Amino acid sequence: MTKMTVFAVLMILFSVNLFGETIYVNNAIQSPEATGTQSTPFNTIAAAIAKAQRGDVVVIVGNHDGKQLTYSESVVIPKELESLSINGDNNPIIDGSSLKGSNNAAFLIKAETVRISNLTVKNFIGGNIDELGVKGGAAFAFTAGLKDARIERNIIENCNYGMIFNQNQSLRISGNTLKGFPAVQKDNPKAGGIGIMVFTDNQYIQDNHIGDKSPNTISGAEYAAIYVGSEQTLAFADFTRISNNIIKDNAGYGIVMSSLEGSCILSGNVFEGNKTAIFLKKDNHDTFIEKNTFKGSVGSAEVITDESYSGAMLYSIWKHFENIFEKPTFAKIEQEGYESIIDSNNLRYIRTNQADAEKDSGSNGVLAK
Repeated sequence: MTKMTVFAVLMILFSVNLFGETIYVNNAIQSPEATGTQSTPFNTIAAAIAKAQRGDVVVIVGNHDGKQLTYSESVVIPKELESLSINGDNNPIIDGSSLKGSNNAAFLIKAETVRISNLTVKNFIGGNIDELGVKGGAAFAFTAGLKDARIERNIIENCNYGMIFNQNQSLRISGNTLKGFPAVQKDNPKAGGIGIMVFTDNQYIQDNHIGDKSPNTISGAEYAAIYVGSEQTLAFADFTRISNNIIKDNAGYGIVMSSLEGSCILSGNVFEGNKTAIFLKKDNHDTFIEKNTFKGSVGSAEVITDESYSGAMLYSIWKHFENIFEKPTFAKIEQEGYESIIDSNNLRYIRTNQADAEKDSGSNGVLAK
């Protein structure tokens, strides 16, 4: 075999692996000899995943002869199935109403790279996700070690978690609509009530972008629309960016950042009708908040930080950095003429009303914006 022939064979093999195969799922077609082609599709997502290889594209059909198609499945994407793409065609619905168990997720992803787009996922409530150590169900649950994911243009409704990621990097989450996230247990981020959760019990969650050029719209979260961080250890989160999202009508927080170190930016987001727009929980180093629009929260504070967060930085978020507060806000400063918001019972506040600001610690007067 000549060198040119060997080269040609290698190029063919490489191109097959690079582009992969397209595998179709359509539960309106019952084919006894299903192979995953468009004319003889699999009728379950699980069957398509079982056939798929690295780099393949699974297309889930959502409409057949004018009929909306719904799939009731909980699917595991194994670790060895790298670079898989799952794409909805004509809005397929994955409904977890009849499912409950030890891993109650529409998709439990163990692979390190994945693309998921154009799906509607709803009603994954209750049960647990044992591999992540959390209570409740999720649309998309990612185990530790994810290195590259694109989650785009999905609709998620009525799940304990919309998307939950454990100890990962290089996420790109954009153009999704998420609504309705009840908690299994109140005030516990590991018990649901969260639209998008990026967490670690170890150390690293880096280079994750939520929003950016195509915003996510998140509403109806009982604990938080977005949670990034750790409850147990300081997490290194360099190059984390949450930008240009629409976060509204959440019974809990808009965004919670917990125990983060490294460059984290919250920019261009719109907050409206949440209990509190932003909570910087525990230690947060180098979290920068700029160019956001605050249309008013229904609770007593627009922004809350831990006492460890600089009062001068919080003042700058309030008065500078091009953040827009459309309704009156109030804060108590450390001393007259000093641009720093006071620590009151281990927290710092940008308040939504003057009466609550007056109750905060310190003898100095309240400033308004």
